[in-house]
Amino acid sequence: MPKVKVSQKTKLQLYQWEFKGEMISTDNEILYCRVCEKTVGCEKRFQVLQHLNTNIHKENIKIQSTKSAPVQKNSILSKNPGYEQICERCPGDIGRYNDIIQHETLRVAVCGMLENETSLTIPDALSEVMDKTFLEFYDYYDSSVRKKLHLHGQHMQDPFGEERGTFQYRNILTRLQALHAKLSAKCSNIGALGDKTTSDNECSSDDSDLDQPDEPPDSVNS
Repeated sequence: MPKVKVSQKTKLQLYQWEFKGEMISTDNEILYCRVCEKTVGCEKRFQVLQHLNTNIHKENIKIQSTKSAPVQKNSILSKNPGYEQICERCPGDIGRYNDIIQHETLRVAVCGMLENETSLTIPDALSEVMDKTFLEFYDYYDSSVRKKLHLHGQHMQDPFGEERGTFQYRNILTRLQALHAKLSAKCSNIGALGDKTTSDNECSSDDSDLDQPDEPPDSVNS
């Protein structure tokens, strides 16, 4: 099976999600730092990290934290989706809301999709991209869950009044670990199969050379 690369759009969206606390946004074509008001190189992950570690970015983040961010109406790139046009009813509402969004993203969009718990028909090419992306971002998923383990079992306090149930971070961690083991083994098997196929082809080529009959000696005219 040919190697499938993660699309630019998917890569940009993953960067936006991973670095959401750094005022990073995307329109699915470029990666943009809102606090520095500039485009960020994103061909490789280290380019994004390089920008985030610059003194000017750190200083801009510090300044931004001391003042209110401009309201961006109807923006799908908001750091706090759902809070673009309203104020917190109670202190901490935005943080509690973001905790819920992060939990549900990991539970449904990551674990749920890879486990395919709803029996969706997922094309092989897309499934391969999902597997590869999960393995690339596994350390980040794992770290995000471990930072929130203290919330496990606590009731989700949705500022909008929706009933959300309780945080299940321990369960999510177990699911992530199981998926990582399964997909790592799957990739190893595919790699081993590819090596075997290459080896078989080389042997077949060598055998074909051996099967060639010797050319008859030139006839000697009497």
